[in-house]
Amino acid sequence: MKYLFYLSIILILLNNRSNIMQLYRSYSQSKCLIPLPDILQNALVPANDCNFCINLTRIDRVHSINPEIFSQRYAYTKVPVVITDAMVNWSAPHVFNFDFFKRLYHDHHDHRKRKNCQFFPYRTEFRSLDEVFEMHPLRSNYTPGTKPWYIGWSNCDYRIANEIRSHYTKPYFLPANSESIRTDWIFMGTPDCGAHMHIDHVGRPSWQAQIKGTKRWFLEPPLECYPECLDLTIDVKQGDIIVLDTNIWYHKTLIIGDKISLTIGAEYD
Repeated sequence: MKYLFYLSIILILLNNRSNIMQLYRSYSQSKCLIPLPDILQNALVPANDCNFCINLTRIDRVHSINPEIFSQRYAYTKVPVVITDAMVNWSAPHVFNFDFFKRLYHDHHDHRKRKNCQFFPYRTEFRSLDEVFEMHPLRSNYTPGTKPWYIGWSNCDYRIANEIRSHYTKPYFLPANSESIRTDWIFMGTPDCGAHMHIDHVGRPSWQAQIKGTKRWFLEPPLECYPECLDLTIDVKQGDIIVLDTNIWYHKTLIIGDKISLTIGAEYD
């Protein structure tokens, strides 16, 4: 009988997983909930209608796209795209680097304002962003013979956000009534490193700007779409912005070439 009971609970959870994930995302923002393991979050992701990817064989690279066309074709359709001309007037490519962020976080050294920010060490030994910025300059500059590294973090310090956002603007292609979420996501690292295959649980699509270097993206469709949809791969080069619903597409990244990769991005509504 107890196995029937457990099976019933599982079926109830799966049948209501959309509502459960919405509640989880809402309450987890308050930091009152213990984070769910990835395997459980993935199990609760609502099933997808696979029409969005059935005929998708490649990721488009476009430029000079107006917000109306972008909205119709990409913004909320789950179809990924790379925009090649969205950083033309940004100062970020000329300003952002490891030393810029090291100085910025040193100048605003307040652990209380950063305690709820997320930090992703990936396969490094770092336990915090502070440890990253203590890295030896030879290693941080990708000197031959030094240990490779790749990390990511969210910024939730408004003072740092103001400085960061003075060097870039809302991507021109986003719909007029859309806003980027206030949290910036920054990822940085050396060639041959990147993020493992995963899916996000942030509830919104996002954009990520390739400020420096080149990053190869590997996308896999949701499990229920695997028989009908193809895996996709694209190289996002310096000056490109990739737009992707990371809640739908499983994705991993690999830094290619011989330069450090630095990206910044945000979710949009």
